[in-house]
Amino acid sequence: MYRKHFKIDENIGHEITQIYLVELNDPNIYEQERFKIIEGEKITYALWIPVVDFERGQRILYPAGVIELLKVIT
Repeated sequence: MYRKHFKIDENIGHEITQIYLVELNDPNIYEQERFKIIEGEKITYALWIPVVDFERGQRILYPAGVIELLKVIT
């Protein structure tokens, strides 16, 4: 769990992010470029992004600190 305090203008906020390490039931999903995510009636799509893209600054990952966690578990 990551906790972060932040300030926007004069407003102070608090953010909590819960991160879970999961293993997908269908190992074929790891080979797909993109895959469907269904949450109730909402359907979205996700794609795999190499960790190195974040390490090199080619993409941004929020919240700050998650990239260090990914380095440990990959």
